[in-house]
Amino acid sequence: MVRPHHQAPRRDRVPRGGRGRRLLVPLPSRRKTTTAAAATTEATVTRGKLVSTLTSTGAAQSTVSGKLTFTSSGTVKAVNAAVGDKVTAGQVLATLDDRDAQRKVESAQASLTSAQLKLAELKEPPKTVDLVSAQSAIISANQGLLNAQTQLTTAEANLAKAKQGPTATDLLSADNAILSAQNAIESANRTVDSAWTNLIVAQRGFCTNAKATNISVCQLTDIPLSDLRIADLQDVLRTPPGTSQQQATVVSATQSLLSANTSYVSAKASVTTAQNSLATAIQKKNDLYTATDAATLASLENAVVSARTAITTAQLNVQTAQEKHNALFEPPTALETLTAEQNVRTAEIALETAKDALAALALKAPFAGNVAAVGVAVGDNATPSTAAFTISDPQGVRIDLQVSEQDLPNVKAGLFGLATFEALTGQQYFVKITAVSNAATVTQGVVTYTAQAQILRGQDLVANQAEIQKVLSGVQSAAAARAGGSASGPGAGGASGTPAAGRTPGAGGGAPGGTPGAGRTPGAGGASGAGGGAAGASQVLPSPGMNASITLVLDVKEDVLLLHTTAVRRQGRASFVYRLKDDGTFEQVTVTTNGSDSTNTAIATGLNEGDRVVVGTVPGSPTARAGGSPTRPPTTAGGVR
Repeated sequence: MVRPHHQAPRRDRVPRGGRGRRLLVPLPSRRKTTTAAAATTEATVTRGKLVSTLTSTGAAQSTVSGKLTFTSSGTVKAVNAAVGDKVTAGQVLATLDDRDAQRKVESAQASLTSAQLKLAELKEPPKTVDLVSAQSAIISANQGLLNAQTQLTTAEANLAKAKQGPTATDLLSADNAILSAQNAIESANRTVDSAWTNLIVAQRGFCTNAKATNISVCQLTDIPLSDLRIADLQDVLRTPPGTSQQQATVVSATQSLLSANTSYVSAKASVTTAQNSLATAIQKKNDLYTATDAATLASLENAVVSARTAITTAQLNVQTAQEKHNALFEPPTALETLTAEQNVRTAEIALETAKDALAALALKAPFAGNVAAVGVAVGDNATPSTAAFTISDPQGVRIDLQVSEQDLPNVKAGLFGLATFEALTGQQYFVKITAVSNAATVTQGVVTYTAQAQILRGQDLVANQAEIQKVLSGVQSAAAARAGGSASGPGAGGASGTPAAGRTPGAGGGAPGGTPGAGRTPGAGGASGAGGGAAGASQVLPSPGMNASITLVLDVKEDVLLLHTTAVRRQGRASFVYRLKDDGTFEQVTVTTNGSDSTNTAIATGLNEGDRVVVGTVPGSPTARAGGSPTRPPTTAGGVR
């Protein structure tokens, strides 16, 4: 508190104990202090709160807005939203032609099913059909081996025989073959004789019993029968002449003649066959004495080599068939299982990729909002560069405020404050600084930086209730302090807001939650609870582009000693005050400070609550002797000090 002081009688300086360094200052004579006393005021050290604030301006901006594009190219199949429509997050706004993508999904699904079946078969026990097939393969391979071995035996025997010449057995066999052929000839000749006799008998019977046929076959030269006579006799069999009894006799005689003729012809043929067999047998015996030529030997040797190769192949076939049979009872190896599982995973990834490609053909709203623009129509060819839709979220609003280069060091992410808008009278919004840009903007030589403030709503208000109360109290205190310190000169009177002893500077003016009064910052009215008088869940948010005024609380020091800033003097780097003693004299006391606002300075050491300090010119001080005027407090209504 600052108040006028009347000069006390002059006294000698004497040492005095207490906090800090204190000097008794000799005062001028009573004659010289009358004028000085009239100009001397005093301030009282009080205990209270020191609030540092920063007021800035800005504009509301949409935090959630964007142009939506397809991630692939294609023909627009459907458009499901129009300008002005409200859409929900995930709602399909438009789709591209998806026929080819659907086929790729089906193909990928089929590949995955096949890979899964192969993995399942790998882990299942062998099937009966597989076992039967494996056993059949073993039998077939063994039979092939036997055949190859037989072929080798034959080929080796033929080669040995060709090299060694005829054996006694071969010669005996050849002689037996000749003898057998000769016997066959003799037997055939006897058969011919018998058949000839039978043929003559049959001729005579025909000529006696079948005269009515008028067929000339009764001469010895007519037998054996010619083809013409055989044809005539066959006609007789089809249409025999005479009565039925005569016909029977004719048919029987005719059949006997034809049969005897056939037997004779066959007997003659048997003789020829026997004679040929005899010639062959004689030739084979002669061949036994003929040496095998080189070409024949080479062919026989090649047959042996081929037979041996066939045996090797047949043995491998037997081994392979047996291994396949045994493998049916063995569990799959780790590599086989891993390969099959990897094939399944690869197929799954391919299916997921195909599904993603199909899903990408549907353009969905990433968040709930309003459609601001539509850039496609059905039938259009859309590409990833085509701005298909523009949507914005009316609930997502932030404030971009401008910070001067002097204030930039004090503005950090996490600061809280209050915001008001010119277009929304009476509305207050709690805000929180979320980001501060280091990129400068220069406009007509003025350098500013952009900071982003989030408007707190809903759960954010509840979660930050303590900070909100701190903001309300701090803004109220800072506003009241500026209102009290705006009077013309220190100690201009309690009616103009002079702090009272023991009272928090700036504590006056307005009950919590009240309407801001004269000289108070926007939003200083505060609220009785989190969200009271500020942005609640149902409060109308500002539209993008609305101008805002923001008061940020930079620092709040609770329960500190406060002194009017004009009472604190500096000499070099040291700070000191002139403390008024009870007897009316002054003493110089060194103090340390701990920050200040536009009106008060926090005193860390050197003074006690209730101490009175001279403000302005001290009688007898160098300033007074030089004719200087008392120092007046600053009249700035806001800002960081």
